[in-house]
Amino acid sequence: MIEFVEKNWNTLSVKRADMMHLLVRHLSTSLGYGAADMAADLGYGPTDETDETVHPTRYYAALPASNYASGDILRGPPSEPTGGDEQETESWYVILTPSCDLVYRKGSRRSENVVLLKCRRLSSFPEYQKVMTDGPALSDQAPNWRKLRDLLDSRPYKQQVDRYHYLPEAWKVPDLIVDNQLMVSVPYDELVEHYEKVASLDSPFAEELVHRFTRYIGRLGTPDLDLDMIVARLLG
Repeated sequence: MIEFVEKNWNTLSVKRADMMHLLVRHLSTSLGYGAADMAADLGYGPTDETDETVHPTRYYAALPASNYASGDILRGPPSEPTGGDEQETESWYVILTPSCDLVYRKGSRRSENVVLLKCRRLSSFPEYQKVMTDGPALSDQAPNWRKLRDLLDSRPYKQQVDRYHYLPEAWKVPDLIVDNQLMVSVPYDELVEHYEKVASLDSPFAEELVHRFTRYIGRLGTPDLDLDMIVARLLG
């Protein structure tokens, strides 16, 4: 990094604030890419560090920023009863509003209201309840096991793909399912007063959540093509 600063000093020194931002991001990126090497130096083998799967703690920033951003996970007052959460005393939400609209500039923010997606506890879903009833001896090939896994993978059995987005339990966040049909709009001042920021989704998981919502809400329905007729024609 020292060599980079020395080589580009004339450009970087013009705006010191931008320089500091760039250097912090550069350091963050370097540490992120160096995690595998650090794990190896600490004696962890290849089975402990893999690019194919990650531990749930990797989903969240351990020290979330104080300002609000897209992907922030909040705990707040309950909204309208939904699903199996009728007796809830508090609810969980994730911020959907773009981060840039929440930045305070020139005396105001672009968003007077913040759009939230409500999260439901995993334990309220029948897929989870059936697996818990079956017990720990349940085979990973059993239908109920597969249905729960499909739910966690946002492909619930005989339900809309991408409606749900799973947030794994880690730190202070319980197992949650984001429901893309349950949107709530909250004034910014009310958000600050009545909602507690518990965690922030790390990149690229925050972007993935927004992308899944956009894909779900922007899907286009078309009539199904008569494939049986086409196959019959091809067969002559």
